[in-house]
Amino acid sequence: MRFRKQFVHYSVCLLLASVMAAGCCAAAGAAEAKSLVDQAKGLFKKRQFARALIMFEQALADDKDNADLLYSLGYVFSKLKNKASASFYLTKALEINPNHPRARKLLAMVEEKLSADQTFTLRIKTEPGMEILMDVNSQENNVIQIGGQRQEQASTTIMKVKMVTEEVGENGNARLSLNTLDLKSAVSPADLGAAPPGETYYKTISPLGEIIKVEGPTGPGNYYQNDLTFPEKPVSMDEAWSQNASITISGMPIKVTFTHTVAGLVPYNEKQCLLLKTIQTGRMKQGPLQLSLHSTSYRYIDPDHHHPLHRIESSNALMSNAQNGMQVKATAFLVGKYSITLP
Repeated sequence: MRFRKQFVHYSVCLLLASVMAAGCCAAAGAAEAKSLVDQAKGLFKKRQFARALIMFEQALADDKDNADLLYSLGYVFSKLKNKASASFYLTKALEINPNHPRARKLLAMVEEKLSADQTFTLRIKTEPGMEILMDVNSQENNVIQIGGQRQEQASTTIMKVKMVTEEVGENGNARLSLNTLDLKSAVSPADLGAAPPGETYYKTISPLGEIIKVEGPTGPGNYYQNDLTFPEKPVSMDEAWSQNASITISGMPIKVTFTHTVAGLVPYNEKQCLLLKTIQTGRMKQGPLQLSLHSTSYRYIDPDHHHPLHRIESSNALMSNAQNGMQVKATAFLVGKYSITLP
C-alpha cells in the first residue's frame, strides 16, 4: 500500500508492532493446534473416535491447509463408518499434497466401500414401441445312472424372441407382444412357456417385473412364472431378496425359491451394469420319487431400462428313485443376449 509521507514513520512503527503481534499470535496458535492434535491422537489411541474428531476439527480451524490434519480427519471419519465425510477430507488432503501416500491408500479403500453402500431402485422402464430381441443358446448335459448302467445325453436349445412394448398404462403396467422367431429344443414350446415359432403371445407385467396376465398360444411352462421380480424398496450391494414360484418338471409340480443378490457394478456393452446373482432351490418328494434342484445364474442389468442384457446359468439337478436307484444329474449353460431398440 502507498502511504502519505507525513505518516511514514508512524506507519512503519505500527507495521512492526503488528508483525510482532501476529508472530506472537501465530506462535500461540501453532502451540494450541499442536496441543489439540496431541490430545486428539491420545483419544484416537483409546478408540474414543468421536472425541478425537472434535479435537482434530478444532485444530483444522487454525490450519485449514494442513494435509496431515485433513488426512487425520478422514481417518477418524472412516473409523466412525462415515465414509462420505472420510472421502471428502481425504480428497482435500490430496489436493494440497498429491503425494500423501496414506491419504491416497485410505481414499481408495473408502471409495470402494462407499460404492458398496450405494442403493438401487430397480424398476422396468419401457415405452410404447420399444423393442427387445432375445437370443438364447442353451447347452444341456444329462447323466442318467440306473444301478451300474450309465447313460449321457446332450441337447441344445436355441430360442429367438422379439418383444415389443405395445402400451404402458398409468400404473406403469406394460403390455408386451412376444413373437417367437426361432425355437429348437427337446422341450416343447408349451413346457418353456413360449409360443410356437412364427406365433405371438402377449404378456402384461408390472414395473417390478411381476407377470400379471398372459394371452395367446403359450403353455403354462416354467417361464410363465417370472423368476426375476424386483423388490419394492431400494436395495444395496450384497443385499438379497427372495420370491417363491411353482414350476413343472416331467409333469410334477415343484415349489421353487429364488434368492437374488446385487453382486456388483461391472462394465458390459460400454455401460456400467448391475450384476445380479440368482440362486434357485427346490425340493419335491412324491412316493419313492425325489427331486431336488439347485442352480446359480448371473445377469447383467441394463442401467437405463433394467432389462437383462446377458444371462449365464449353470444348474444342477438330482432326481433319485428309491426303488431302482435311478439318479439323474443335469447341467445346463444358458447364454441369452439381448439387444434393445428404442422407438
